Amino acid sequence: MSTLWSFESTQLLCTQRAALLHAPFSYTQLVYSSFLVICIYALVHLHISAWSPQLQISEANRLHVASSSEGVSTSRVAVCLAGAARTFVEPLTFQTLIAALTAFDDVKIDFFSWLSNDPIKGDVNSKSAKYPAVRNGEVRRIAALFARSSNFGSFSLNEANYEPSSTCDFGVSAKKKFDRSTETVLKRQTDPMFKREKCFETIVAAEEEIQLQFGGDWRYKTIISLRPDIFFFSELKREQILPHAAIFPAPAHDGPRWADGTGVNDHVAFLPRAEAENFFKMAQVYRDCNGTFHGAVNVCSRIKEVFQNSIIDSTAVIPYSLNRLGTKSEGICDRVTHFKRNIQKNTTKATQWRKQCLDFTSWFLSQNGTSVKVFGEMMREIHNFWKKNQLND
Repeated sequence: MSTLWSFESTQLLCTQRAALLHAPFSYTQLVYSSFLVICIYALVHLHISAWSPQLQISEANRLHVASSSEGVSTSRVAVCLAGAARTFVEPLTFQTLIAALTAFDDVKIDFFSWLSNDPIKGDVNSKSAKYPAVRNGEVRRIAALFARSSNFGSFSLNEANYEPSSTCDFGVSAKKKFDRSTETVLKRQTDPMFKREKCFETIVAAEEEIQLQFGGDWRYKTIISLRPDIFFFSELKREQILPHAAIFPAPAHDGPRWADGTGVNDHVAFLPRAEAENFFKMAQVYRDCNGTFHGAVNVCSRIKEVFQNSIIDSTAVIPYSLNRLGTKSEGICDRVTHFKRNIQKNTTKATQWRKQCLDFTSWFLSQNGTSVKVFGEMMREIHNFWKKNQLND
């Protein structure tokens, strides 16, 4: 079960309502208000059900934002991590994600996750390479770090996902096996899109809760979509976190291309709120189809269809790579060489970016006992490395 609000946030809401009644917060006084009696019931119920895999957001974080409207009047960005957990639990992945996205004091980040994980079998990518099995408890533990970096947010693991329409004929090609996997093209292509749609629904639910709490038509400034198995090897720019146009950064492989020749990719997307609906709901056509489907059963082609009339930034270069099979796998930075497609085919600059990726991962792995370091200390060290080794555009 996925629930946005925790025991702490419900207690906080009750506290605020008590203040509105000009009464200091105490459980004795709560009994004398019918509204606040309901709060007691909710608090007890949530406390009893605290075993739920849904992460509980810390009260300290809630208090900062929920004590006034100041927290939601600043620039707030929602980050959606949707897909198979895979290397989400690797320090290189989760530590760089948090470090890169929480670097700006005037931009507040809320993390929303919609993940799947098989703790017995693990996962297999499209190249038939197998990921090691990870315990669900470990996925939740890492997700808790993201929760502590958020004022509002949610975490869902192994929730029911959407499925393509059973009354639609998607064509012969959609029934073929995808790449070297055992799944069909239809399953492999639509499943990540459906997970992102589910993730987006939790973000919209958060917006609605915030609107109820503070009033108005408040929404996030930006919604960022990330695969949960990527890592950043350099710092992001403020204009990338708060873009004026949808950013679909450097492609990682050949595929559909925009009009300017740059590739379409779904690993990462930085979306102004007005464009987010188009991206996160683009898979609805696969659920609504009844009859013969006319269109592409391919996530990159679908992005191109949906954004063909939008202003997009397809030349931005985001310093990321895929952590495919863990930090010990060879070629972890090889995909960065494809950045040359988005740097005016500048092979020299692409090589420099790959070197930066290799230098960072080498430094990161050299940190003795990284996994037992104080989390805040590791964040500072990552930021210091990035500042001393800044990439040139």
